[in-house]
This record gives sequence, C-alpha cells and structure tokens, in this order.
Amino acid sequence: MHASQIIYIVLVGLNIVFVGYKHGQEKTGHYNLGGVTVSLLVVAGLMFWGGFFSHGMDAPQIIMCVLLGIGYIIAIVVDGQPEKGKYNILYTVVAEGIKLMLLYAGNFFS
Repeated sequence: MHASQIIYIVLVGLNIVFVGYKHGQEKTGHYNLGGVTVSLLVVAGLMFWGGFFSHGMDAPQIIMCVLLGIGYIIAIVVDGQPEKGKYNILYTVVAEGIKLMLLYAGNFFS
C-alpha cells in the first residue's frame, strides 16, 4: 500500500470516528461549498495519485465520478443553508464502504 491509499484510509477512519462520536446529535452548522470543494479536490487528487484512473474509465471509475458529481451539485444547491438532521453512523459506514469497494474494484489499492 502506498501513501495515497494510507492517507485515504486515515481520512475515512477519521470521518467514521467523528460521526460515531456525534451519532444521534443534531447537526448545527451550515453547508459550506468551500469545504466540499477542498474535500473533493483532496479525494480526486488521492485517487489520481493512487492510480484509480490509470486503468481507464471502467464502471467503478464512472460510478465514483457520478457519485462525487451528484454530491457536489447538491453542495452547490444547499450552500449556506443550515444543516438538517442528525449524525448517523450507519449511513456513514455504508457510504464509506461503498466508496472503498468502488476504489478496490478500480485498482486503487493494487
């Protein structure tokens, strides 16, 4: 495993720990397009660095790009609005698991 994969796994782990700590609590902040943009650039950079796109654009790469694109469009629409709902560890673990499976299928961890 290379640095890009280790960094990605650490970031996923930190996200799961944070949401686990906050599980069930109301979200109190506002949606922030700048934060989402930085996050997207970091993830995309790690995927390029780790070789996720070096094998072409197969199904895992296309699905990941679509999911990230939809998330970014949603972030544009809700920018500045108050966050709604509660932190949910189950949702976070499932979402991160799906992304990890797509990365694995796309040879990110090879």
